Amino acid sequence: MRMDQLPTPCYVIDEKKLKENLEILGDVREKAGCKILLAQKAFSCFYEYPLIGQYLDGTTASGLYEARLGKEEMGKENHVFAPAYKDADIKELGEICDHIIFNSFAQLRRHKDAVSGKSLGLRINPECSTQGDHAIYDPCAPGSSAGSAPLISSGYSKINLFGEEMVTSCGVAALALRTLRDAGIEVVLITTSDLDISLLVRGENEDSALNVLRQAFAA
Repeated sequence: MRMDQLPTPCYVIDEKKLKENLEILGDVREKAGCKILLAQKAFSCFYEYPLIGQYLDGTTASGLYEARLGKEEMGKENHVFAPAYKDADIKELGEICDHIIFNSFAQLRRHKDAVSGKSLGLRINPECSTQGDHAIYDPCAPGSSAGSAPLISSGYSKINLFGEEMVTSCGVAALALRTLRDAGIEVVLITTSDLDISLLVRGENEDSALNVLRQAFAA
């Protein structure tokens, strides 16, 4: 089929170029003695997964559906990371993923029993970055919701409020802060983005904070 005969819209992949890039990655993998995984968020053309799987060790996913795709179409090592996991999804993720990365100690404690026997990781925010000119995109900024800050190890816990409804709902942060205030729980730090709100509370208040917030948002 000639290029001008292709139906549109469609994606055309130069498989020769793809293979050349995969050979470079395969060479790096062999010489460095490391594993290299396909980030499906960047490239999820699963038709090419059998070819990619000849050179790479597996896939990374940012949620349940990407994890399923990696498992079903490549069938190699399967990693997943997300800012938060639904209780309804974590059991299946434990069945199809080899390595699961959590965004906070609270998440790790909440879900670790459901994924026992799997390799588990915790995303850490070192609060040290080289992105001086791109602060808005900096996941290492102090107070960023991307990973647990070192402050947490000093007796603090981070609570994430996460969901697409953050974009369309008003007053989410106000409700959270008012709920914690009424419960006598101090919020040490708050950070926000379009899709999540992160609250830093003292470690001894974590369970109480989670309980009152669940009640407030379930009402």
